[in-house]
Amino acid sequence: MNLEILLDSNSIHFLYKNLNVLRETKDNFSFYILPSQEREINGQLGVEKHKTLKNTLNIYNVEKTPGVFFLNVPNINVSSYFVDSKIAEKIRTVLLKHNCMHIGTSNFMADFDIAYSAFINKYTVLTNDGAGKKDGLYRALKELNIACLSHNEFEKLICF
Repeated sequence: MNLEILLDSNSIHFLYKNLNVLRETKDNFSFYILPSQEREINGQLGVEKHKTLKNTLNIYNVEKTPGVFFLNVPNINVSSYFVDSKIAEKIRTVLLKHNCMHIGTSNFMADFDIAYSAFINKYTVLTNDGAGKKDGLYRALKELNIACLSHNEFEKLICF
C-alpha cells in the first residue's frame, strides 16, 4: 500500500512523537505538506525538529508537483494555479458550515488549500481538527467525500 497523505499542521506533533514507528512504515506512505502549512509547522516544532521530521518521513513538498492551489498567494515566489470556481465554492460552503473560519481567514485559507488540493489530487488528509466533534476540517472533508484520517484512525492503520 502506498497512501498519499496530505498533512494538516495539527498532525505534526502527533507524527513527531511517533517517529520511531513511522521510520519502520515510511515506505508505505508518501507525505505532503502545502506551503500554507509549512509556516505553521516551523512555528510548532522549530526548524531543527521540522527538518528531522521531514528527513525521517521523506516528506515531499507539494509545491514542487502539479496541483497546488491557492486563492490568496502570500507572495509572487509561490506557485499558484487557477481553481475551478464551482468546486471552490462547494468546498468554501462546506468549510464555513463546519466552522473552519473560527480562528480567522488565515486558518480558513489553509483549510481550503488542504481540501482543494486533496480533492483534485485524490490525497488522503491526516487531520485531527474536528475528529470526534461535530465541526472542524475532519467533518468538512467527510461531507465532501475527501478521504481523511484522524490520528486514531491512522494509528489503527499502521498498528502503533
